[in-house]
Amino acid sequence: MLYKTFLMLFAVLLQATELPPNTVTRLHFCTELSTPPKGAAPTACLWKKTVLTVRFLEGDPVVQNKVRQTALEWNNYTAVQLVFTKSPDADIRIGFRPDGGSNSYVGTCRPALGPSDETMNLGWLEPKTSDDEYKRVVLHEFGHALGLIHEHQSPASPIQWDKQAAYEYYARTNHWDAATVDHNLFQKYAAAETQYSAFDPSSIMAYYIPKELTKNDVAIGTWNSELSATDKAFIAQVYPR
Repeated sequence: MLYKTFLMLFAVLLQATELPPNTVTRLHFCTELSTPPKGAAPTACLWKKTVLTVRFLEGDPVVQNKVRQTALEWNNYTAVQLVFTKSPDADIRIGFRPDGGSNSYVGTCRPALGPSDETMNLGWLEPKTSDDEYKRVVLHEFGHALGLIHEHQSPASPIQWDKQAAYEYYARTNHWDAATVDHNLFQKYAAAETQYSAFDPSSIMAYYIPKELTKNDVAIGTWNSELSATDKAFIAQVYPR
């Protein structure tokens, strides 16, 4: 049985922050905020329904249409179906705040929110943004919305971090202090609180990791913009038809 890393924690927000798409280094790193701390409440984040409604709170109609078309790819592999609607009580509510980066709550693990509160932000997508960028960002964030976390924090991750190199790199690229790097890169999830498989560097939930940041030359040398075979198998098993 194939399993992707799946988070079982309460009230977790994965927030991706990226430099503008036209910069030489295109970064996509998620800042993970946990309340209470990891492992304190092993509450499953899986949805208990088969239809998840999705509503745009704002945004350019062209961007909205591209997001919709891209996100619906998940529907091909899971019993849980994404349905876009204008209903005020939609399960997933998307904003496009330019200063908000890219982020999504993980599955059902989120605090009490009002009907106008966003659960996902796609802050830098524009009508001219490439199709690959839409796929990379939208499939990734909807993966979070369905309950997935990042590959590098899986209990099965083989990465042996060069911590000093990572501190310097993320300070330069993302303006993270050491505590933020510790929290978002080095802390793995406990095996008892996650479902996971062998490390999958081709997963849509993996992101670029240069080998210079690791002691064992483990690297993910590109941004993935497609669902991997394991992504598809896992989501089908978590939400079987």
